[in-house]
Amino acid sequence: MGGLKDMAKRYADAIQKMKDDRLKNSVIIAGDALALVINRIQNTGKDADGGKFKEYYKDEVPLYFLRPGINKAKQERFEKDVKAKKVTQSPFEWRRYMGLPNNFRNFTITGEMIRSFHAKVAEHTEFVTVVELRASDAENQQKLNGASFNMGRSILELNENEKEMVATANAERQKKLLNQNQ
Repeated sequence: MGGLKDMAKRYADAIQKMKDDRLKNSVIIAGDALALVINRIQNTGKDADGGKFKEYYKDEVPLYFLRPGINKAKQERFEKDVKAKKVTQSPFEWRRYMGLPNNFRNFTITGEMIRSFHAKVAEHTEFVTVVELRASDAENQQKLNGASFNMGRSILELNENEKEMVATANAERQKKLLNQNQ
């Protein structure tokens, strides 16, 4: 019977370790999810349902919307061509001048907003841990909120495949922990 008691103790210890590490593991799981979402956004321009995000605006917008300061020479040429009516003052054309992708929306100009995304613990109690995917500062959170509003949904929403991949990775972590205690 000692073998059964020992095995029960090892599994009880593993379960306790899972409880003790829940906060840390929740942040790791959310980080995995965030990496998958960012990869999808930047490389495919697709939302959680697999549809393309709305195109970059081709309508004119005020010039101050198109001045993030990433390349002064290209910006000056763009503004000169806008004044000469060679090009429209639109985000689509501006991205073309800056050498940025405009065949799909990837929410990246400088990369600052996406680099600011992280997993943040919103709530942690004995029974519940909630981790949010958000920007690390107010300015980039405002950009994220605006992008999500413009798209009609959170751009950080996971698709079913991403949810499955995250769940599988978590199950593997737990399995590894249980196997360590055998």
